[in-house]
Amino acid sequence: MINRNVYEDFKLVKRMIEETNSVIIHIRGGDFKHYFNLLTKSDFFYSNAVAKLESILGADLDYFIFTDDPELSHDYLDKIPGKNFHFISEAYRFTAMDEF
Repeated sequence: MINRNVYEDFKLVKRMIEETNSVIIHIRGGDFKHYFNLLTKSDFFYSNAVAKLESILGADLDYFIFTDDPELSHDYLDKIPGKNFHFISEAYRFTAMDEF
């Protein structure tokens, strides 16, 4: 059974996503970064992805970030200035299972 507060928070996030020109990004860190050496190549991946998205969808995007590794997510995304990133996992303290 879903905790009522989590359910209400999900409804709020859902509404925010629906009411904005939004993109959802999932950044997996956690165990993934320990088993794969792919993350070292990701520094430019996210800035290139954001540039591509904006070339298609426009520059007024809201980015909703879901992650199991907020520190890693900030390492990547804080290098991209002037974007409207919403770190959902931090703001609402969702667990990985809640997000699933």
